[in-house]
Amino acid sequence: MPIEFKNGETAKPATEAQPYSVQTDAGSARSARFNLSEMEPPFVWFFHPRRWMLDGDGTPLPSLAKMAIEPGINGVDARGNWATARAQREQGGEVMLPEAAARATDTPDGQAGYVRRTITAAGPYFHSAWEQIAVRDGEGSIEQVDHAGYRRWLAALVQRGVIPSISDRTLTRLRETLERSLAGEVDRDTEGSKRAAAAIKRQLTGLDAWEEAQSISSAEPAALSPAPATAPSRKEVANG
Repeated sequence: MPIEFKNGETAKPATEAQPYSVQTDAGSARSARFNLSEMEPPFVWFFHPRRWMLDGDGTPLPSLAKMAIEPGINGVDARGNWATARAQREQGGEVMLPEAAARATDTPDGQAGYVRRTITAAGPYFHSAWEQIAVRDGEGSIEQVDHAGYRRWLAALVQRGVIPSISDRTLTRLRETLERSLAGEVDRDTEGSKRAAAAIKRQLTGLDAWEEAQSISSAEPAALSPAPATAPSRKEVANG
């Protein structure tokens, strides 16, 4: 799923249709200032082959689910052991995304891994590498979130094969969700719905372009590898 903030806000906004969702805002790095008055536990991200979203430009991106590693919550035992919690998610088809999936070149601070820890007066605050935390006199606040960088990383995960490409069935359902959203906005016929409809149309156009590019890429013949060199025969050596 998109980046989750402390106050429940997310990096979208998005129209949810789980396990399929459509992101209706192209987004960019923007201010998201609010005070962090509580600790935030460490976490891991999971992905599911059927859980995808559409970016503002119509590009399909995996939608990650965040699991907080907090004793007594989400199947984590009182000692903080989360093996059972992980097993339960994996039984449902989810796969844990290892920290190493975020390379140093993927993150704003140039450090590998997707989890960061910042110490505030309330205690340790664990957050994603794309959230910028400022601490003044012990008080922490989220100053900015690099939404664009986060989405580039999601796309890179697919390009590198860390997350499998979206299936045709999931892609079809994403398109159907988008088309239903468009029809609903057109029916409302308000100034706000007209802006939303225009954004959805841009997504559909972008999705068409993305599918065409994927089709062309898959149709291109693989480059021929050079024939392996063979050792010369005794006759060739004698004649040489």
